[in-house]
Formats: sequence, structure tokens, C-alpha cells
Amino acid sequence: MVIVNIVHILLTLLFLHNNICASTEHEEGGNDFIFHHIADDRKYTFFEVNFRGKEYKPTIYPPTILIKNYRFYIFSSKNFYDEDGNTKHYNGFYIGDDNKIKSEDGAFVIDISITKNVLAIFFSAILLIVIFYICGLWYLIFKSTRAPKGFVGAIECVFLYMLDDVIKPNVGSRYKEYTPYLMTLFFFILINNLLGLLPGAANVTGDISVTACLAFITFLYTNLNSNKHYWGHVFKPDVPKFLYPIMIPIEFISLFTKPFTLLIRLFANMTSGHIILLSIINLGFMFQSYFAGTCGIFINTFMIILKIVVAFLQAYIFTLLSAIYIGGATNEE
Repeated sequence: MVIVNIVHILLTLLFLHNNICASTEHEEGGNDFIFHHIADDRKYTFFEVNFRGKEYKPTIYPPTILIKNYRFYIFSSKNFYDEDGNTKHYNGFYIGDDNKIKSEDGAFVIDISITKNVLAIFFSAILLIVIFYICGLWYLIFKSTRAPKGFVGAIECVFLYMLDDVIKPNVGSRYKEYTPYLMTLFFFILINNLLGLLPGAANVTGDISVTACLAFITFLYTNLNSNKHYWGHVFKPDVPKFLYPIMIPIEFISLFTKPFTLLIRLFANMTSGHIILLSIINLGFMFQSYFAGTCGIFINTFMIILKIVVAFLQAYIFTLLSAIYIGGATNEE
């Protein structure tokens, strides 16, 4: 069930990602350098280094997948870039100033391309599947003979804490139905938060289109599985009838503000953390000072430790609120 939910989240992200939010290309230098590294892109450059006068930029060019006039166009995104990294036209398409692919003849283009963040999502999903498969295999072989320890023991501790202290109390008696989704949601956000701290990694959970997709899935789980008491509270609240014109619109709007708070909270916290880290790194280069660079190293070390805590905290909060929303919609009492 966990693997099924991973695939569910993955397909939803892939389908909606390019149509919700598109990042803007920036030239390097100052603030543009920061926003370039936290934004999505159509190529994945891991790092840039100048060695003996020669620049090295290990780069992956994901496939571009377009639909125009009921025809599929699939080719490497490398075709959109020249040797200097500047964008160019290819096969009747070009990348606009808003980083969206457009047709030269003005025709409508559906873009379902694999971008930098989508590529990182594929990697994190595969890694998550491997982790759960290893843990499941360990339990299948050794559960009756030894207690888990090490990596499997750590995963079990986190799993049991989320199950006993978050999912069961907030979802209620039907917790078994929603545990696979909520556990997948927690570990998916957590692993992307942690991977985003690595050098050259993509800022997946700092992309508002990704957080919007996750919040949208929670919105569907909440409202499609809700009972009559939930909708009765929305359209027939337990207040005097003369307050209905005020309370019913408020309750109806709250259906959409709940997922909105989910997506904004995760997006804002992860994006702000990356901006602070990159800003501190830039101080040494901006002032061309050894002292500023040294101070930046110590401050960044503290910030990275703080970001690791925030990575766990944001995954916990997103899952906790999702469990509360689902529990409030499905509990009979």
C-alpha cells in the first residue's frame, strides 16, 4: 500500500507540476544567483567549478514532453540551449521569459516535461520505495528471531511514533484506512526536505507547485471520504438560524483554506531556509573577505543543523494537520 501511495503522489505531481507554477530564468549574480538555485529549471546542473581555466558543469538534460494539435513531441531539453547555456528555438518551440515552452506559431502547448524538480521527485520516490522494501524484507526474514536495530530500528521508531501519537489519536477508529497515505506523505516530505540540504540538490519542497499538489491530494482524501456529519456541520452548523448567512459561507470557505495553509506553510518554511543559507554563503564572495567567509561557515553549520530539525518538523506538521482534517471529516462522533 505504501508503494501504491508513492506512485499515486508521483503521478499527481507529474501531471499538475508544469501547469501550476513555472519558475523564471535568472542571470547569475547577487540575488539572481540565489533564486536561480532554489527555482525549478529545465536542466539539472549539479555544480559549477573552474579548474585550470576550464569550466566544468555536470548537467542532466531531462526529456521535454509536449502536446500540440493532438501530437506528442518528445526530445531532450538540451536542444533548447546553445554551448554558452543561452536558450534558443528548436523544432518550432522556444522557452519564453516566464520559463514556459511556447510554440512559434502561437498554438496552445500542453507541457508535461520532466524538469529539475520532477527528476528529483523521481529519485526520492525510488529511494523511498527501496527503503520501505529493505525494511519490509528485514521484517519478513528476521521479525520472529531478533529485534530491529540500526537503520531498520530507526525507521521503526519514527513509524511507530507517527502511528501511535499522530495518526491514531487524530484520525480515530478508521485510522487503518488512512495510515498508508499519511505515512507515505510524512516520509515523502521528510526525504525531500533532507535531500534538499545536500549540495547541488533540488529544492523540491520549496516549490509551491509541489506543495500545492500534496495539499490537493489531502483535500481529496478529506472531502471524498467525508460523512454526513461533516457536510452537515458545513451547510447546517449548530448555531441559531439567523447566523446561517454568516456561518455557512465561513464554513464553506474553510474547506479550501485548510489545504491552502498546508501548502503555504511547507513552501514558505523550506524556501526561506534555502534563501538564508545561500545568502550567508554569498557574504564571503560579496565582501571578498576571509573573515566574512569564515563566519559564514560557522553560521551555515548552525543553520544546516536547524534545517535538519525543521525538515522533520515540517513533515510532522503537514502529516499532523492532514490527519486532523481527515479525522474531522470521517469520524462518526
